[in-house]
Amino acid sequence: MISSTFRIALLLFTAFLHLQAQPFKNLNRYEAVYATYTNEEGKKVNEAGYLYCNPALGKPVSFDDLYHLYPFTKGNIPDTWLGMVRTKLSAADKTEYLVVFDWGMSDDYNFAFFQMLKDTLLPLQTLNPDGQKTDAYIWGKEIYLPGNGYFYTTGHVNNLFNQRSKWAIANNLLEETAQPFYYVGLETTAKEPITIYADTGLTQKVADIAAGNALTVLLNLPAEQAPASAEDAANGYRRYQYFLLKTEFGLAGWVKIDSYSMQTPIEGLFFAGD
Repeated sequence: MISSTFRIALLLFTAFLHLQAQPFKNLNRYEAVYATYTNEEGKKVNEAGYLYCNPALGKPVSFDDLYHLYPFTKGNIPDTWLGMVRTKLSAADKTEYLVVFDWGMSDDYNFAFFQMLKDTLLPLQTLNPDGQKTDAYIWGKEIYLPGNGYFYTTGHVNNLFNQRSKWAIANNLLEETAQPFYYVGLETTAKEPITIYADTGLTQKVADIAAGNALTVLLNLPAEQAPASAEDAANGYRRYQYFLLKTEFGLAGWVKIDSYSMQTPIEGLFFAGD
């Protein structure tokens, strides 16, 4: 059941043309607020998820709209659902989706997709490595639906950095577009001494970065593409990721980071999740 607090939050789910620079032009931005606080300067700050949508293909949906379309949803909507749009992925696509921003029970910010069928909402699914299908939840705080047949997400959620991903849907299955690297682009400092290497085997030293020195985290080598260790084989998953760093001078090299570390040698690089 949606509480009054969340109904107030829904009222803050407002649409306006986002005039600042964005990667896709002429999209409407919808804001789903999950927290509000006053910062040190005395300014009111909203913490929110954002849905950017092509206005020719999509529009926001209120809970009342959803109840009218699908009466079975009344009283059955999670309190963590804070904002919704209904949209097609392209002008040629006949399928209409309900896209939901869910703030999660423990800061597991995510987006969920449902096919809007005549009498029901069909959840988007993902195919697991074991061949089983499960409902798909896409971690992130921003989603872009530009109308080109794909959608795009960003967010530092259940990962080490603000990850940018491209997605497609085929036969109601979620498909992520593979990238050779994830771009990080984090300009930061070393919290402790770091050695960077020319290879992911960490055998060819390039340089040392002293604690307090500036650095840039350029790229992330996805865990599934990172070198596997004997420990990974024993655990059944790849524990470490590799990041390409740039020194203040401009030298580049790799460093290995535990995928689930809350504290890393790099300021701002940490696992955001539980």
